Amino acid sequence: MYQGPGLVAWEAICQPKSTGGLGFRNVSAWNKAAMGKYLWAIANKEDSLWLRWINSVYLHNGDWWDHIPPSQSSWYWISLMRLKEQFKIALNGNLVLQKYTVDYGYKLLNPVQEKVFWNKQIWGRLNTPKHSFVAWLAIQHRLKTRDRLCKMGIFADHGCLLCKEQPETSMHLFFECAVSRKCLQQVKEWLQWKPQSVSLSGLIRWLGRSKMSNFRKLVIAAPVASLIYHIWKMRNLSYWDDETQDDMRMCKELKAGVTQRVELFWPKKVSNVDKEWFMSLL
Repeated sequence: MYQGPGLVAWEAICQPKSTGGLGFRNVSAWNKAAMGKYLWAIANKEDSLWLRWINSVYLHNGDWWDHIPPSQSSWYWISLMRLKEQFKIALNGNLVLQKYTVDYGYKLLNPVQEKVFWNKQIWGRLNTPKHSFVAWLAIQHRLKTRDRLCKMGIFADHGCLLCKEQPETSMHLFFECAVSRKCLQQVKEWLQWKPQSVSLSGLIRWLGRSKMSNFRKLVIAAPVASLIYHIWKMRNLSYWDDETQDDMRMCKELKAGVTQRVELFWPKKVSNVDKEWFMSLL
């Protein structure tokens, strides 16, 4: 298994897809949230043998939230006190007691961030999953482009592997590069799509704000994600295999893959106008 640093921080990965993550569960935060049940039980002074023992040994009817554990306390009690401080920070001083659930505690310790503008396009239901994943990295500039490798001290040459003219950055690769821009233009013409922007973020924003039908948005999002994947694949082939892939051939493969995917996951309700538009792409 790969043991190096991740392309995206674990805290970000554990965010929902709508806020830029992958929707993974942060197990550490979840375990702490489960332990939070004991904190709330103590704060609410629930009646149980364990809580009576806690009060007799440690609290002595003192204020729970301000309690400082004695140095001779057990490691378990000290761990609970550390967790209590984390909850106090998360609650921001609002210690009003309410019904506690593990889900509530998890959201306190792992708060949801602001929504991202690209969620629906990157994770469209007609997208091929591996295409969506590469697009997810690309939209956040987390692919290992040559400019990033140079900063890490791994690489000295930062030239673009496709056009051989400009430094290879994420912005350049998608779609300032002459080669990738040519591929993008072919996809635009195929889709009968005429946005003014040529940057990846600009295209995604345009698609999100467009007044076209949801079906068309989903269909267009699929080849955009596929194009990002194929450009990255083309770039890697150029480096590892010293192979230059023909852009016409690549776009032909892209079109075939996208149309098959759309036909396989065809939505239940599609207007006749949208059906005719899609049939014109075949």
